[in-house]
Amino acid sequence: MNQQNLNRTTTIVVTVAWILGVAIIAHLLYSELGFNPTDDGFTLAYARRLLDGQIPHRDFIIIRPALSPALHIPEILLGGQFTYWLSRFVFFLQCACIAWFMTLFVNRALCPLIRLRSVDRCVFAIIAFAFCCHSFPAMAWHTIDGLFFCALAFYLYSLSSVRARPIAYLLLGLAYLCKQSFIFVAPGALLLFGDWRNYRNIIAAVLPGILYIAMLGLFGGISDGMQQLLSQTGILDAGVRAYFHRRMLLGVLIGITVTSLMYSKSQYGYPRTDNPVRLFVGCTLVAAMFILATVSLFTGGIFLFSYVLFGIVIGVLIYFVLECGHKRSREIKTGMVVGLLAWCVSLSIGYNTPVLGSGILLVFLFALLHERLVSFSLTHFEEKLKSRWLSAVGVLSAIIVISAFHHVRTHQIYLDRPASELTAQLGDILPGGRLIRTNSNTLAFLSDLDLAIDKVVDRGFEYAIIPDVAAHWAVSKQKNPLPIDWAQEIELNKPELFRRVSQAIEARRHEKMVIVQKLDPTALQRGFFPLMEDKSFHAIVAYVKANLQVVEDTKFFEIYR
Repeated sequence: MNQQNLNRTTTIVVTVAWILGVAIIAHLLYSELGFNPTDDGFTLAYARRLLDGQIPHRDFIIIRPALSPALHIPEILLGGQFTYWLSRFVFFLQCACIAWFMTLFVNRALCPLIRLRSVDRCVFAIIAFAFCCHSFPAMAWHTIDGLFFCALAFYLYSLSSVRARPIAYLLLGLAYLCKQSFIFVAPGALLLFGDWRNYRNIIAAVLPGILYIAMLGLFGGISDGMQQLLSQTGILDAGVRAYFHRRMLLGVLIGITVTSLMYSKSQYGYPRTDNPVRLFVGCTLVAAMFILATVSLFTGGIFLFSYVLFGIVIGVLIYFVLECGHKRSREIKTGMVVGLLAWCVSLSIGYNTPVLGSGILLVFLFALLHERLVSFSLTHFEEKLKSRWLSAVGVLSAIIVISAFHHVRTHQIYLDRPASELTAQLGDILPGGRLIRTNSNTLAFLSDLDLAIDKVVDRGFEYAIIPDVAAHWAVSKQKNPLPIDWAQEIELNKPELFRRVSQAIEARRHEKMVIVQKLDPTALQRGFFPLMEDKSFHAIVAYVKANLQVVEDTKFFEIYR
């Protein structure tokens, strides 16, 4: 075996071992912790509908393309009563892939500027994993699916020849079939890398969308699909106005300042390596930002601090464009890729922050810092010390980040209590919920839902549940009779969509009853609070109360017919 094949084999082994190792450890430590009956499970509920043979958009309302639910069909098929536990492993596996592949992409994209050792790649990827996951709920989610495809695409792009690049663009095309906001990534890459000149790359990028539209046309879902996929129109608020605040400006100023200190130009336009004072001041500022980032991870403030990270990357790019131009084209293109990904994941009404991209933003910044410090150490340190001290600092940083990550995953669980207070096992209370622990309030809420369901079934009726508890439908015995699993304003933001659900409620009233929750599920970790009577956000609840009659109730639910 020649050296090239040996290196390729070693890379594959390290990749598989790192991804599986990180995913399995995170799964065993954190997957059982916490549950809240709000948005958790609605992707799996969609997957169940696909498994039942329903056509997206035509047979049920989904305001995003349906590739993400299709990806998670295996969890429904294989999971059984352990569906949610298995789905959480898939979440950690995807996050590990995102962190690892984006680390390798940044490394390769910036070569020959940097050549990370295996230990450095592992350290960078661990930090990226911690910041990408942070306290985000471990659940099947369209943004994670899209980011996964993008990370795999850019990694393959960095490996492949020009002829093989269409495969990477095909994966970028699959990303926007998980969530529409990723539709900006493929055109951005085509322009940044100049690949628009090859028609095969353009065809590969648009092919998934064409096939999706063709599928809808074949099964008669085009009009419904266009209505649902174009229902969200708040891109200016989510993607532009959300970035105009002090945190973003602070990050830009920090990025420009640090880069000007560490990359002071010589008369030839290249960075100097003989100014340790400027480099020391720059490193001090970087260390301070890293400490603040770790503190924000520890305290759960990474949601807000992610805007600072995004701003820092923008500041770095501004300096490179204005001061270095084409001499730093690698850094500019790579930074624009990671910035574009972070911006795309932030295009959300309910989760309008680049926090899910904070890990890849940090990888880019760390890679630049590593390259700068290696250049300095080549001049000032002996050969045997030039990389060891950087690796030692990296390992120490990773240990600190892992500690903060463990704290946030066990003490700031999404809409639930700290891990030590999760004493209630869902077991068979939630279909597919075995091995999941939650607080006693959530268990009481779901147990009462089972009681309400039994009351309806005993009367010989089908049941529907509004507005939350989409998770019930993933592995339920009965199919959902309504065309919506999570009847919130975000999902029903057009009168036509609301009318479709209200008509489904009216249809076959002699065969079904509607179970309406009395409580706000987002507050169950704190206690039992009434569901807010917001006629816009919970319009479907107001409709049921105005047009149907209460026939029975339980402690936390009312049953309407």
